[in-house]
Amino acid sequence: TSCFLMHPATVLRRSPPPRPAAPFRRHARMLAAPGVAGTDAVSKRVREFLSSIPGNSLKGLEAADRAWSRVRSEEFTKKPEKPAVVEHHVRASENIPEERKFDVIVCGGTLGIFIAAALAVKGVRVVVVEQGKLVGREQEWNISRKELQILVDLKILKPEELAAIIVTDYSPQRVGFNNGKEDYVLDTINGVLNLGVDPLALIARVKECFLQHGGLVMEEK
Repeated sequence: TSCFLMHPATVLRRSPPPRPAAPFRRHARMLAAPGVAGTDAVSKRVREFLSSIPGNSLKGLEAADRAWSRVRSEEFTKKPEKPAVVEHHVRASENIPEERKFDVIVCGGTLGIFIAAALAVKGVRVVVVEQGKLVGREQEWNISRKELQILVDLKILKPEELAAIIVTDYSPQRVGFNNGKEDYVLDTINGVLNLGVDPLALIARVKECFLQHGGLVMEEK
């Protein structure tokens, strides 16, 4: 049955939410079943579907489920009996070789490499420490051209390199706004999150610029 919501200006009719697509109906029922939680409830059909998506969405879903389960575990919810004590052993700077001395340490490279490259171009000694491999993902990133142009202004990318990493352009975009009636007012916007860039190529080029200006990347640390 349909339901009605009272609005200050008018009464808006809202239809029931659409049923999930067929591959996901069984998954939804399993998640609702008592004693079934997390990715254990994902059916074989859904697993096959998610595995077929570029970037392995199933792997990401399982990683997110493990992280969420860990947050909800006693490891985070139970107060420790006593505060943890961490000892730091710092060597005297005079014993460190010059090539291992840095002005800035950036932890996390996927986005940190942009900050690191900007500093390295200005002559700052920077090292980037990354837990895994410093590479972009397969799925496109959306960004505005004005924001992307900053990489050229900072001399991290050349104009032709910037053009090469742009794979899609969505301008102009159409956006609908409810005007208090049943219809929508459509408008067009330009230059707002309108570009899709190739993260693999973008990160690789920024990393190359960083290394060319004397930066150091410590991966899988």
